Amino acid sequence: MSHLSDEQLSALADRALDARARDAAERHLQGCAACRDSLARLASQDRELRAALEHDPGEDYFATFAARVGGRIRAAGFEGAQAKALGEGRGLAGWFRSPRKLALLGAAAAVIAGAGIVMVATREARMPALRSPELEGRA
Repeated sequence: MSHLSDEQLSALADRALDARARDAAERHLQGCAACRDSLARLASQDRELRAALEHDPGEDYFATFAARVGGRIRAAGFEGAQAKALGEGRGLAGWFRSPRKLALLGAAAAVIAGAGIVMVATREARMPALRSPELEGRA
């Protein structure tokens, strides 16, 4: 037994089927509980949606919408990331909680380590008099 498609059920609920198709759909609904349940759910959804779409708050509601939202945000004060940045970001521990500050620390550490490596590597090239002849002989 083939059931009515969603399109057929929707057209039946909207009374958009021609007489022959409507009669065939109604005969099918008499013997098919699953299609009757589907049609009942569809009709229920239509009623709920109709009630939601009929409510129009009016132009005045939307004219002041942005101001009302801004007022609520200001009344609630700082929350979330802003509060953490102001309250918890103090001291050395604050540096490790912020990804931006942590990246800055990592970059500074890389520059310092790189400079140290360059200094150690070029130390002997700059000051050959510091080499010990004894150590060169052993090598």
